[in-house]
Amino acid sequence: MSNTKFAFLFFPLVPVVARQVVANENICLDPHPTQPNVRINDYQILASHNSYHKIAPGNVVPELDYDHGTLSDQLSMGIRSFEFDVFYHLNTTSYDVLHIPTLDDASHCNTLEECFDQVNEWKTASQSLWHVPIFYMIELSGLLAESDTPQPNDCVSDDVEDFDTCAVDECGDKGFNLPSLMNCIVSSCVSKAPSKDACLALFPCVQTEFGKYEQTNEFTGDQISSSIEACITSTETKTRVFPLPEDKRILLEGLEKIIVEKFSLKSLITPVDVIKRDDGTFKWPLLDESRGKSVVFTRYSHQSNTSNILFFNGKDSKITVIDNVAEDDNEEEVKQAIENGSVVRSRADKVLTNDPVIREKTINIGSQIVTTDHINEMTSYGIGGEGDPVKCKDCFGEDPDLINSCFLQSSTNVAKVGKVPKIGKVPKIGKVAKTGKALKAPKGKTV
Repeated sequence: MSNTKFAFLFFPLVPVVARQVVANENICLDPHPTQPNVRINDYQILASHNSYHKIAPGNVVPELDYDHGTLSDQLSMGIRSFEFDVFYHLNTTSYDVLHIPTLDDASHCNTLEECFDQVNEWKTASQSLWHVPIFYMIELSGLLAESDTPQPNDCVSDDVEDFDTCAVDECGDKGFNLPSLMNCIVSSCVSKAPSKDACLALFPCVQTEFGKYEQTNEFTGDQISSSIEACITSTETKTRVFPLPEDKRILLEGLEKIIVEKFSLKSLITPVDVIKRDDGTFKWPLLDESRGKSVVFTRYSHQSNTSNILFFNGKDSKITVIDNVAEDDNEEEVKQAIENGSVVRSRADKVLTNDPVIREKTINIGSQIVTTDHINEMTSYGIGGEGDPVKCKDCFGEDPDLINSCFLQSSTNVAKVGKVPKIGKVPKIGKVAKTGKALKAPKGKTV
């Protein structure tokens, strides 16, 4: 599949009242008369990065100053892929969705169940039964527990001394006010620390310590150092981050259970539905047999994990995550994965990097899931927006009248819409272990 295969395509929104149809979505229910064999890996969709993210109250870190809106809002804007950072909470036995504990934990959906519920509620409210499949990338980020004992994943490792020295040297005695001071420490020092997220989690405490000083600027190096030290040695009971267990089977089984409960097997596209041909390429299901369905994958390698529900990331996997295509100079890897029939997920930009050159390069190379921090910017490229947008040339042809012909069907024909077609039987996943009993908090006093 070459780069020239793709051209921009945008399905416009047609008012429900005027059409008297069942959805605000593309309602081409039959295979296109000229291209009946469109498959899920034949087009591009738009994804949001950290889809759940809300700006935390009092945030002073520019890199965390973004909010894509609710999942429902994003779906209405044409988003068809979400990314969820998930922490398993040992005290509540829940799969919590957030960015960085204590520092950047505001979310439009606090648990994975809530996130999936919001998508289902959108489907019901908009009667959107025929959207292209929605992809969900789940990134297991760690374990959480309420504890008063500093843990290895806290900012207490050997890098703390370097972090402290950097903060004093780079940010102390510079005439910074509090927001500028915090931004300096994040951009100059924390991002270089091995335990970046753990160090960032100290920031609410550090900011409180800074607030004890009366001046609003001219923070000294000694004040910075003493504030960091006070937070590192704190025995206050708080949410702390623990590393994931080496064996993640129990966590993955818990994820499978939630996915099946929220979507049901018949509305999922699973690994068994993607066939490996004799030549080693992957054959994905037809789009028109897959509308209204969901695909769930993780960033973990498929070599050490198996699942009847989840797709796993890998160079030769059915779904491959290749971030920063333009920056890392790995275009050939993306092209090869697409040729092999894999669905490739790539980032087109970052929160503070809104470079159209990088974005165009990422889109044009052909990654099927294009992830962005700037949703509104993407509509000018023909991907994203209201309706059911995809970017695809060979799928539907280039004639605008032909592209939009599905919207001209009579309400009588549209009324024949039935249940979402089945794509075949999916093997049962078997009995799922209860994660609450199987996982225990690491040693140390927890509450």
